[in-house]
Amino acid sequence: METTASVAMETDIRTKTTLNKPWVVPKKSISKDNPFLSYHKRHMKRHIPIFIATLLLLTAVIFTAACTEYGHVSRFQHIPGNEWDNGDTISFRIDTLPRDASYEMSVVLRMNEVQSYPFRHLYLEVWQQWDKPSQTSCDTICCSFFDENDEPEGQGISLKTHVFPLRQIDLLHDSHGYIRIRHVMLRPVIEGVSDIGIELVAKEG
Repeated sequence: METTASVAMETDIRTKTTLNKPWVVPKKSISKDNPFLSYHKRHMKRHIPIFIATLLLLTAVIFTAACTEYGHVSRFQHIPGNEWDNGDTISFRIDTLPRDASYEMSVVLRMNEVQSYPFRHLYLEVWQQWDKPSQTSCDTICCSFFDENDEPEGQGISLKTHVFPLRQIDLLHDSHGYIRIRHVMLRPVIEGVSDIGIELVAKEG
């Protein structure tokens, strides 16, 4: 009898405690088959990809704004298979500049150290056209991968980054540019070039 009374009293105490605390939900009321919980889970799963996409978009906008603030514009193109045919022209379109300024233009190469480039130099033809002010130019540059002491240059481990200044150019903030780059080596296909890019840095003052 005492055992039965104790169990009844304990059950009564738990019931009262639960009733006095409306935020406490009895465990038996939580079920995996609860239609409200099933709808809630489906609703969350459907909106997670939208949230991630929105977050990535905001990150890209913030990054672009930061580049614009510091007067830096860069574009890169990947070389498929790290094999560049001289008939493949790498093209860039520049449609946004931070401000009216004199820009220092450079060609940037990323070289694959595993599939190493077999030569000491790389000759490139760089053609560019701008509309504000209207100007067109074509330059041939020699990209050297060794310094005066015959030591290899470049930054990085698996990918070596090399920056080669091209020219200084005066541009307006709403100017549009088209840049085309191709290699002019005697060998039709060269190996070891992973990416090629263009950088424009506004000079202060």
